[in-house]
Order: sequence, then structure tokens, then C-alpha cells
Amino acid sequence: MNQEQFWKIRAEKYDELNWVNEKSYIESFVSSTKFDKNDSVLDVGTGTGVIAKAIAPIVEEVIGLDISQDMLEHSNWKDNCYFIKRDIRE
Repeated sequence: MNQEQFWKIRAEKYDELNWVNEKSYIESFVSSTKFDKNDSVLDVGTGTGVIAKAIAPIVEEVIGLDISQDMLEHSNWKDNCYFIKRDIRE
């Protein structure tokens, strides 16, 4: 199985993972940051954008990068979230 096939399969059920649906986990992550309304945040390996969407209300913009187009297709875009298919190693 190549990398693209792996992420295609993983993307289908990614948003069903426990940590994704554990509201207290996401809230703990966001509250531990010092983001500001003027910040631009780069979310590398954004997946379906779970963290990007949680951060979006408290910053100016979030740019989510992910190697998998399938993962990005499962993200729900917000006004200030931008998702780009990119391999950070390139």
C-alpha cells in the first residue's frame, strides 16, 4: 500500500477518532496556547482540519497543510481557514 492509498483509507474515518471527538482535549489544546487575534497560524499535517477549525475563532487566519488531498476533502472550511495540499518536505 502506498502513502496515497493509506491516507485515502484513513481519511474516511479520521473524524471518528476518539481524540477528534473529545471536546475537552481540543479545548485543553487551545487554552494552552497564546494565540492572538492578529496571528496567522500554520497547521502542518492538518488532516481534516480539526485543530485548525478550533483555532480559527481566536486568530486572524489558519493555513492548514497536508500531504493528503483525501484528508483535506473531509475538512469543513471556515472563513479564515485555508487548506493546501502540500508535502512539507518539499
